Amino acid sequence: MIRLKNLATSEHLSKMFDRSLEDLALKTCDSLDSLGTVIHSLGQLTGDPLYYLANTPISSFATHIMRLQQFVAIPVLPKEIRPRYEALFDESLKIGRESIRELKEQLCNSTEPNHAKMITALGNLERQAYQLWMAREAISRMRPPFELGPSTQE
Repeated sequence: MIRLKNLATSEHLSKMFDRSLEDLALKTCDSLDSLGTVIHSLGQLTGDPLYYLANTPISSFATHIMRLQQFVAIPVLPKEIRPRYEALFDESLKIGRESIRELKEQLCNSTEPNHAKMITALGNLERQAYQLWMAREAISRMRPPFELGPSTQE
């Protein structure tokens, strides 16, 4: 981050990573999109292509957390299948936290970021986004196992 000294401080970026980690611990993702946007902006300012790579996996991961969260946060799914999706959601959040921690380490604490570690962390975020998307797609294909009341169709 030395070359970014005049553009953004490591401390500011570190705080954004910390907020994102706190959100993931609370099973939400409110600050992840902002983090992705700031990292993308750093790419525009520095010309470093690695910063451009970070925005899409971070934002994609955040999007798919939001889309699946509604099904695991409130009891919408049938009791028989809900634990499976809750476990998948929790595992994705765990891997996401590990990946965000690694990105923080490389972007905020290292004078020379390890690109291989960054790409692995970004790949893990993208893989988890895909897992969350697949789960959401599977849920959307299910038919509700309950009736909401008398049928209005004749």
